[in-house]
Amino acid sequence: MTSGPRLSDDPLSATGHPHRRFPAADQRHRVARWGSTPTPCGDLPVRSEVRLRLKPRQLARGVDGAWWPRSPQPLLEVPELVLAMSSWVGPVSRVTYHVDDWDATEGGAVVDGWPVELVGSDAVEPHTVSVTGTHQRGRCLLVVPPWTPETTARTILRSAARPGAVTDVEQVLTEHGVLPRLP
Repeated sequence: MTSGPRLSDDPLSATGHPHRRFPAADQRHRVARWGSTPTPCGDLPVRSEVRLRLKPRQLARGVDGAWWPRSPQPLLEVPELVLAMSSWVGPVSRVTYHVDDWDATEGGAVVDGWPVELVGSDAVEPHTVSVTGTHQRGRCLLVVPPWTPETTARTILRSAARPGAVTDVEQVLTEHGVLPRLP
């Protein structure tokens, strides 16, 4: 199991691959590494569940499913999502999220030895993440805000993953009484 992030200042040494650099590799970034190595800042608790529901690929219309992270911190939340999503998209190379929905972060993460670029962008629909794997295979997920009550969040997860449902992110969150986080 994963023990938590380990920080490194050099993205090249963090990836271990001279041909797999993060963007702007000449700049220095902090990179969170996930793996079995103990962390200098202490181990994070192992979580028992990735709160994720996906539609069957052939039935996906609108978003491909939903994810309910535990916090707005990409370096803490994305590694579990990456590990879970690799079954659907292959090794994940990029996670793109709406910049206003998450805490600021720079660089990327190394998850199971693979570098994952974390990209905050206002071009991505609010309350969504785009997970891209090998050969540009990807999935777009509705993100249930972390502060959403459990019963409501689980209802949204089921609703967004219902086969054949055309899922509009704003509509689903509005129907369930979830309001966007205020800045």
